[in-house]
Amino acid sequence: VNAGRKAVIRLLKDSIGATASADWTPLKASEPEINYTPAKQLKLSAGTSFKEAEPAADSFEKFLKPYGGIITEFTGDRDVPDELYITYQPSTGRYYKRDIVNKKKKWISSDFFPWDKATPGVEYLEITGKDECVPMAFKTGLLTPGYLAGAVNINTTLRGVAKEQGEKKRTPLAFCFAMGKTNQIIGAGALVEEYYFGSSLCRGPKGEYFQDPGGNVYRYSLVFRGEDGAFNRFFKEYDAVLRHADHVYAVQMNPDKAGLLKLDTSRPVMLHGQRMMV
Repeated sequence: VNAGRKAVIRLLKDSIGATASADWTPLKASEPEINYTPAKQLKLSAGTSFKEAEPAADSFEKFLKPYGGIITEFTGDRDVPDELYITYQPSTGRYYKRDIVNKKKKWISSDFFPWDKATPGVEYLEITGKDECVPMAFKTGLLTPGYLAGAVNINTTLRGVAKEQGEKKRTPLAFCFAMGKTNQIIGAGALVEEYYFGSSLCRGPKGEYFQDPGGNVYRYSLVFRGEDGAFNRFFKEYDAVLRHADHVYAVQMNPDKAGLLKLDTSRPVMLHGQRMMV
């Protein structure tokens, strides 16, 4: 709370990397007692019940193993090239496999793999979201989120003659980024007029990073893995703390009241040259 007027929200990754707010070494009244805690590792997951949202394995590493770790990324809204075997389409987050004999392609996985490094002997801290991952696909040439569009998502009730029937299905919670307008070239080179679209990824129809009219480039996708995924953007610093430095220091302090009033708990303090979160 800032001066009793407003709440200031800080992401944990920003707090971990922030500059220290104070050096508390001169204030200590006893030597620190260190309580070492076992290392932990993060496991991140969310709902994948929508059609073609399910990943082919419970981790990206397991998915890669049968293919020797080799996947080719291709951009654009064109079809999967004939000469490629395993391909990834960044605009949709889809993986395809083409039979090298009959040249037929098939979808094999979404990019919604749980984050799980499965380090042996390390306890899990599991964070699971109840919201659903939204798969992307090209429908009639347009990049479209594959969200369910049943009656429950349009009306809360269905009205009939002299009676009212309630819709029993529950609407799953899902998120997409509103990207504004875009245009693309499909088919025989015909230009599609600008249309509003949303995506669970930070890419436009051609696989490029989406840039809004203000010049802001989107670099966060609603997946867990990859450079633009949630782990790299938000959780990697926390995972490093859990694995290597999640210990508790107990120490008696003699702080002054004025110093406590100025304490910013969203930033670390220094103690004997070590960064500590209060």
